[in-house]
Amino acid sequence: MKSKIIPEFGITEQEAQLIISDVATGLVRNGSLSPKGKTREQFMREFVDYLEKIEPVFVIDHTEDILKQARYYRKMEKNELSCLFYALWLEHSLNGLISLLAGRKDFSEKEIEEIIRDTSYRSKSSWLPRAFGGKSFSQAHVNLIVKLMEARNSFVHYKWKAVNEQRNREIKAILSTIEKTVKYIRDYERKHILGISKKKIRQLSKRR
Repeated sequence: MKSKIIPEFGITEQEAQLIISDVATGLVRNGSLSPKGKTREQFMREFVDYLEKIEPVFVIDHTEDILKQARYYRKMEKNELSCLFYALWLEHSLNGLISLLAGRKDFSEKEIEEIIRDTSYRSKSSWLPRAFGGKSFSQAHVNLIVKLMEARNSFVHYKWKAVNEQRNREIKAILSTIEKTVKYIRDYERKHILGISKKKIRQLSKRR
């Protein structure tokens, strides 16, 4: 059965629901909207009230596409390219996390840009989230993130002069466990940023 078209917007009901859910998730993520203890009616009333007070700015998020590329190249055993795209995904994720936590503490956009630019990925996954009221990552995941970034930098900046078995072993070892860190970061966002599952947000923001 095809999804019904909404005439005034020229999109299907399913597409409209996806947009609403994504916007609601973004507002919960940045602290503008809280779902805690609210019925669907209460949540949607606050959601609509908030949107009426602002001028929405839509940004295309390529994070999931980057992760798909990382997984694709890993499956194809193109390990350096997979390493590169996993590193890009981690950059997006960690920078987004720090931006959200700092924004909740009323840092300006300029200050947040400086914090992101001037701190290492070890800092972004260890003491910096804690400084903004969040939680540090577990040490095992901090170490893996640092190893991944170092491996990426080593071949992107030609610090490795030639292909060698040691480099290949290091990259393979990182890629063998990187998905655990991906899951960890997603769970971290749910527990410490959203405070609720995305599925629950979809239910709260569901159109009648």
